Amino acid sequence: MTRRRRGLATGTTLAAFLLITGCAVGSADPGEGARPTPTATSEAAPETAIPTEDDQVGSATQDDAATTVAEPQPVDDEQVLATVLAMDDALQVGDVEAYLTHVSGDLQEEQRAWFQAVTDAALDVRELRLDGVVSRRGCVDDGEPCLEGGTVAHVGLRHQFTGADPQPVLEQYRWVLADLGDGVPVLVESWGRDGDFYGYPQLWDLGEELVSLDGHHVSVLVQLSQMAKAETLLDSLDRAAETTLAELPWVAEGRDRLVVQLAPAEALEEHGWAERTGSSLWLRVSREELPREPGQLSTQDTPVQGHLFLDLDLAWADLEDFGASPGGQTELRYVAAYAATWGEDPTAWPEDWILEGPAYWWSAADDAIYAENLRYALGDHFALLGPPVALPLAPPDLEDLHAGEDFALEALALATYIDETYGRAALIELVGLLIPLDQRHDRDQIAEAYQETLGIDSDTLLDGYTEWTETLPTTDDLLGPPPQGR
Repeated sequence: MTRRRRGLATGTTLAAFLLITGCAVGSADPGEGARPTPTATSEAAPETAIPTEDDQVGSATQDDAATTVAEPQPVDDEQVLATVLAMDDALQVGDVEAYLTHVSGDLQEEQRAWFQAVTDAALDVRELRLDGVVSRRGCVDDGEPCLEGGTVAHVGLRHQFTGADPQPVLEQYRWVLADLGDGVPVLVESWGRDGDFYGYPQLWDLGEELVSLDGHHVSVLVQLSQMAKAETLLDSLDRAAETTLAELPWVAEGRDRLVVQLAPAEALEEHGWAERTGSSLWLRVSREELPREPGQLSTQDTPVQGHLFLDLDLAWADLEDFGASPGGQTELRYVAAYAATWGEDPTAWPEDWILEGPAYWWSAADDAIYAENLRYALGDHFALLGPPVALPLAPPDLEDLHAGEDFALEALALATYIDETYGRAALIELVGLLIPLDQRHDRDQIAEAYQETLGIDSDTLLDGYTEWTETLPTTDDLLGPPPQGR
């Protein structure tokens, strides 16, 4: 995505921003029954069956134990459940030392940081629940690093950010618990559960101390080492949150503030956000209180909800280069709108253009110079490719970054056209009506949404949109470079 007031959109910049912020676009044809997914990973393969007793790794003999270091050994289901519940009990009362009695030495520092961050965060709900045991070999053959030996279990952290999560959500882990020779099960490996919408990693999974900075309308989670930059950005982030919550009801529903997690670009790349954008942004909802007995925590149809992440380095460079935007931090405006327009149904396929257009438009809606530069980018795009022949369609190939940029620009153009022709309120209302509708099944309701808000059908909208694109300025019309600053 174009950096604010930089001028022209470039394929490299747009593609990088889409990847970093979880803004992947496109997927299969809607007729094939698939929805474009905001993640670059696929759902996990069926879980590995639990081996029989004959298949399990045997315990070391007493003679072996006297001369060798004990290898991790699997533990039974009852021990796994008892350990998870004991760790949850410690989490409920904030007793980190009790929690760490169930953690192996190699993980102590990492898990201490995790525990402290989760207990310090402003959460209405924080609890650990066992989904089930996956394997007693210590590894599941899905390409992720793992420890041979031990018992693999799926464990969920059910949590709810105060005022920011309309409903509790689940971050789901793949834990390996093992007996290291003294008969006491301990956590020896912790990774994210493989697949979409499991929410791993969150910032508290990076093993560093976190701090929370609070504005009037935003809470910022950031690593302690990056706190000074976050403090400087706080006012701009707060202004973006205030305006977004005040004007976009489909973001504000169930929220009175936004929580944003700031991470430097290096951390984003190191911990896989760029490759697993959906897993780092969307989590499955957990509406009902979960029993302490093990049970399936979510299904493929479980609704999803977004957590917001920003590239700290990008936000800092934007502030240094251009100063604070009048409408608040532009990338936060973007990701807040983007997460909302995907809706909560992971199987639905809304109108393609609302997946990018409203968010891209909203990022610049209160920044006249940024918006002007985007208009030049749009003009150059249509001057090169010609006027549109259909409303914007997401590209079928996620790896085609040029097609992704073309789609994002055309979706932005349509949102901008509706704003300029029918008004901001009409655009916002239309998007709100379209979010829950599936273009494969709800064509009549979609047509009604256009008619109700704009007073026209989609064919008439396309005609007006096409004519409007031919009026856009291009950089060839400029006597000098695009405007910089304000």
